[in-house]
Amino acid sequence: MIFTTKRSIFLGLVLPLLASCSLNYNTASQVIPVVSASIFGVDDIDVTDEMIMKRRLSFVKINFGKSAVGLMSLLSISSNNVYEWISEDDVRIYTFNGKIIKTLNLNDGGISIQNGTAFLEKEINGIYDINLHQPEAFVTQDYSISKELDESGNILIKEFVKTNGFKWEYTNTYLYSDELVPIQSEQEIHPNIPKVKLTFYFKNN
Repeated sequence: MIFTTKRSIFLGLVLPLLASCSLNYNTASQVIPVVSASIFGVDDIDVTDEMIMKRRLSFVKINFGKSAVGLMSLLSISSNNVYEWISEDDVRIYTFNGKIIKTLNLNDGGISIQNGTAFLEKEINGIYDINLHQPEAFVTQDYSISKELDESGNILIKEFVKTNGFKWEYTNTYLYSDELVPIQSEQEIHPNIPKVKLTFYFKNN
């Protein structure tokens, strides 16, 4: 991606609801040519109602800490409900229930969680098997999940993660509407990459 930088009842409910909602979301594969007017830079992007109206595709705003920001369009939704997002220079991220489970073409590292589609599906505790790229490594992580409601009635999921074999512990957060549609997430995805913040903007047909 081209960036300018400066040196407890929710389980079993998430996937069915998201799957039913996802059928109405525009994807890049439905709109030819692909429109992905990405904006990059160190200043944050103010996503206005006008901007949302002008875009034909569902999209995410992605922040890498405070160092970079951009927009990525929804390219496709797989049969197992993995969402593929793409930038205009072919950086791709794949999300499941709002969690990044795979990346492609990131300059500073990448990740592929082999069992990422287990997120929020059955257990509140589990293990991830992860392939890290740049440098190449295979690691396992123990995770546990908690749930609470915020002041607006949205669902806040906290994911506590501990890496086996080296010191990399962190907490990811995921915010969902009361209909369990992703709103925003903040995640650690790689030791060399700043925390990634995703803000989701879904558009209906």
